[in-house]
Amino acid sequence: MAGSNGAHAQSSQKKLNQAELLKKFFGTWKNEVSKDTINWLEFSAYGKNAMTGSSKMKVKNKIISQNKQLCGYDNRSGKIIGVELDKHSGKMIFYIIEFVSENQHEGVAIMDITHPEKVTDKFYEVFESPDKIVHSYFENNKKISTVYTRVNTKK
Repeated sequence: MAGSNGAHAQSSQKKLNQAELLKKFFGTWKNEVSKDTINWLEFSAYGKNAMTGSSKMKVKNKIISQNKQLCGYDNRSGKIIGVELDKHSGKMIFYIIEFVSENQHEGVAIMDITHPEKVTDKFYEVFESPDKIVHSYFENNKKISTVYTRVNTKK
């Protein structure tokens, strides 16, 4: 129950180790969008509490989209903060995520850092197993989900 200052009592809840849970992403992931379209994600450690990542979307073995990511646990906020930079357009997306359970995190994407109050994308990901992630978001009140399967593990 919320106290008079709006804070929730957490004495009965286990505090999740956000930095440790971030390691669940390490490795190479594949999403078969369609017969000829595959999205590849690769994440690896960067220091103790962060990771670097990259993604490539290929259509008939031709790269049509590519980006780099850097994210890490921010001990001031207690959340994971990241940035994604698209190679072709130069657009940057900032995001904040927080694990709400051992196998699920929730996040928001800020598409325009000059207007951070305009959050345009809320999403969540569920680790259905160590090698399967379901990424979901809502578009026009319709739930869109994408499944990624781990094809290689990295430390």
